[in-house]
Amino acid sequence: MFNASPELLNSYTVEDSLRKKLYIFEEYSNYVWTGNKRAIGKVPNNQYLNVQYTTDFGMSLRLSEVYLNLAEAYAMLGNGEKALYYLNELRRKRIKEYQDIVGLSGEELIQFVKEERRRELCFEGHRWFDLRRWGMESFTRKWKLYDEPWQYYVIEKNDPAFTLPIPDEVIEQNPGLEQNPLAPERHESL
Repeated sequence: MFNASPELLNSYTVEDSLRKKLYIFEEYSNYVWTGNKRAIGKVPNNQYLNVQYTTDFGMSLRLSEVYLNLAEAYAMLGNGEKALYYLNELRRKRIKEYQDIVGLSGEELIQFVKEERRRELCFEGHRWFDLRRWGMESFTRKWKLYDEPWQYYVIEKNDPAFTLPIPDEVIEQNPGLEQNPLAPERHESL
């Protein structure tokens, strides 16, 4: 399991608290909050909202993803009217007493679509591919494993770590392919 980042938690507005409540929960142990905020509804839970211990995440193509794909494509093509249409259609179903977003265009609209993708599609496996598609900018993440000290991981802009290893059987069938640069190192650590 992993915690929601402070950046993700802070991206939900007061008006958008319903989505935050449905997607992220506060973890308790013996009725005391552990300080952890974890994914909910996107990992297997029982009827008491206890996480079922498995490495499986639910994967599906949801209508909200389609709306966000359309909004992103229209925003990138400069068609702000259609991008806003799909954003507002989605957000109307997520936010009580919703007021349509108007007046966004250009880079401001593109940035809003990116932020909306993060809020709506959190914990569904899209973020890494979004970051790659949007230019593989540098980022830093904190990681803590049980009682060990915090570790910081930095991925530099265009770092080879943005690539995934090509499966060995694919390279065997297509000998002209070259393995992605960090694949052997990552493969050994799996």
